[in-house]
Amino acid sequence: IVTSVLEYFTGWLLETLFHAKWWDYSNKKWNLHGRVCLRNSILFGLMCVILLRVLHPLLLGLVLRIPDPALTVLCAVLAAAFLADLVFSVRGALQLRGKLEALQEILDELRERTETALEEQKTAVRAAVGTWEQRAQTGREEAVERLRERQARLESSLRFAHRRLLAAFPTMRTRRGREALTRLREAAQAGREKLRRRRGGEE
Repeated sequence: IVTSVLEYFTGWLLETLFHAKWWDYSNKKWNLHGRVCLRNSILFGLMCVILLRVLHPLLLGLVLRIPDPALTVLCAVLAAAFLADLVFSVRGALQLRGKLEALQEILDELRERTETALEEQKTAVRAAVGTWEQRAQTGREEAVERLRERQARLESSLRFAHRRLLAAFPTMRTRRGREALTRLREAAQAGREKLRRRRGGEE
């Protein structure tokens, strides 16, 4: 029960802070708002029992054998590593949210410009407008090209932290910007494949 409450609260907090659903159990039976489900709650409970009954006594025996000075240093190192990972992850999540919002704005504007251009072209054909329409079309094409360049820069600027978050939460959904999230996932996958090919070539 405690782990389920913690998972539900964590899911709600992440959705509130980052405007994204980091995991989704909506397709699982007996779920609550997609944040917790019965199967995972049972599994978490079993893991907690194993951790407390089996692993904890073993680890406690090992820890008690470590001299106090060394144990203090070890605790400090682990705490620093945990804090660094937390800061790294939160910073990456905030940056990822910004990229998603910016990319979705570009995609929306591209769609709007494309639809507007089609309507204007139809109107221009019916009205038999000549040179002015050609100039307007050229301006629209240049604007669309600039938007596509911004889109490409955003998609290619994914860092390790962003790729790690996308890989760790494959069912993540955003309140607004599903298309942007899909494109960033594709960009992250392309980056991983490119890195894999590069490593294979070096070997």
